[in-house]
Amino acid sequence: VVALSAPILGSGGEPIGVLQATLNLDVIQRRLGALVDRQRLGLLLDRSGQVVFASAELGLKPGVASEAALRDALASLPGSEEPGTVDIGEVRYFAMAEPTEFGWTAVALLPERALEGALAQGLRLALPVLLLSVLGVWMAAHYG
Repeated sequence: VVALSAPILGSGGEPIGVLQATLNLDVIQRRLGALVDRQRLGLLLDRSGQVVFASAELGLKPGVASEAALRDALASLPGSEEPGTVDIGEVRYFAMAEPTEFGWTAVALLPERALEGALAQGLRLALPVLLLSVLGVWMAAHYG
């Protein structure tokens, strides 16, 4: 579980109590895992760098602190306008990280191999069209 607490403030801003809640990591894993597909992966770290949620393909266990190298790589990602790259295990991911208002970090990841597959598929579709176009231009120039 992850324990959360927040102060309860009176109308004058003085503390009058503490609200505490616990989050079951298994429930978070199941519910968030259903929202993330196999190509796009997700990672959620608390403010201490502990894994709250990680897509199963990442091989990170919820409730365990992430490696310092991963935390450093996430901290060095560019702003939210463009993705950076992060290595987790033997796999390179394009990643975008966004801090939450309570200090956690939400990370969206896309394996590099997913983009390589899309590029190969695009080339398989575009190459025949390009070759036919070149052949058509050559025939028009040669016989026209």
